[in-house]
Amino acid sequence: RSLIEDILADQAGDWHDRVVQRGLHAAVVDEADSVLIDEAVTPAIISADPTDDGGDPNDPARHHRIAAQLARELEPDRDYTLDRRARHIALTDQGRQRLAEAADSLPAFWAGARRREELIKTALTAKELMTLGDDYILKDGKTVEIIDRSTGRVLDGRRWQQGLHQAVEAKEGVELSEARRTSSRIGYARFFQRYRHLCGMSGTIFEVRDELWRTYRLPVIRIPTHKPIARTEAKDAYHLTEDDKINAVVTRVREVHAKGQPILVGTRSVLTSERIASELQEAGIPCRVLNAEREKEEAEIVAQAGKARAVTVATNMAGRGTDIKLDREARDLGGLLVIGTERHQERRVDRQLVGRAGRQGDPGRAEMHVSFDDDLIRLFGLTPLAAFARRWTVLRPLLWNLAQAAGSARARATRASSAHQENWLEFTLHSESR
Repeated sequence: RSLIEDILADQAGDWHDRVVQRGLHAAVVDEADSVLIDEAVTPAIISADPTDDGGDPNDPARHHRIAAQLARELEPDRDYTLDRRARHIALTDQGRQRLAEAADSLPAFWAGARRREELIKTALTAKELMTLGDDYILKDGKTVEIIDRSTGRVLDGRRWQQGLHQAVEAKEGVELSEARRTSSRIGYARFFQRYRHLCGMSGTIFEVRDELWRTYRLPVIRIPTHKPIARTEAKDAYHLTEDDKINAVVTRVREVHAKGQPILVGTRSVLTSERIASELQEAGIPCRVLNAEREKEEAEIVAQAGKARAVTVATNMAGRGTDIKLDREARDLGGLLVIGTERHQERRVDRQLVGRAGRQGDPGRAEMHVSFDDDLIRLFGLTPLAAFARRWTVLRPLLWNLAQAAGSARARATRASSAHQENWLEFTLHSESR
């Protein structure tokens, strides 16, 4: 039984040893922008096993597998439209007609137009918008685990809602997990707003100071670094294609590695980190890889990353709460060289990676390589400007700045929408309880 039930039954004499939080009085949040801003759109959910309705327990898994197979057969533009920027999928009239024709040979559940369209849209979302090695990994080739885009870490125990997790599992052909029933939920922002005293810290929080004030009434104070920053930052290197960019990064690593200077190559996704590591190995450059699939090795990899001749390829996991210690030789060679391979929607995420170099007054250098194939440009770049920027290099910094501004605005709008929905849900629940 639960602790509350034991207390009510007067059978919880040791309750004070079992309570892990005694009230929402005060909280100090490390990496506050990650928790209070980036995680604000993520609801904290208490889930329970689904109630037994007497139906066939294999039906949900069967339907998701059918939907995954149908989604593979549907073609974009003809059967459905896709807006990657808005992450929206809509069936066309032809797509609905194909589904209606297919439903004649499917279980009776598929006879309902609304039900089958919801299932197919979820399956298409898994097919088109959820990417292996970017949004999730397959642990041991059997379990779908979600990757946090802002940190690059596995979100242990998290699942997508409304059948999306099962749709991704069906897409990958692994055993489907059982959908769970939501017992209670609260958004991260709403939860932290309940603390009487709230504060936090982060090296990359200044950019979201207005949002922190609007959401939590928290002012932001800038504290100077303990020692002057000795890091140098190069101008972005622009490349036309992804292949050009990867080749340039490998060439740059080869040049610097020959001198013995330690290098950290930062990537946005697991896929890119594995590709760069593979090409470095083929070039005869030994390296260590740190991503969501190798999370257990993080402490040991980071401990070695600041030594002379070390080459480390990492996702955003190496961008938060990590001090890479330099040895004497590495410091004499110029400190850690950080090479970014893609800019993110939010500039502060780039600063998290850049900040791995030049810690505590150490020397260091940061460089950024980007290409027109990057997600930032494909999703948020202005198409006419991008066409001109391919030929006129002087326009390229403007293109990337505008794309980041658009990406950041989209992220803020998403968080505002999530907060509005949370407020509406809480108002509705309170109204029904009266």
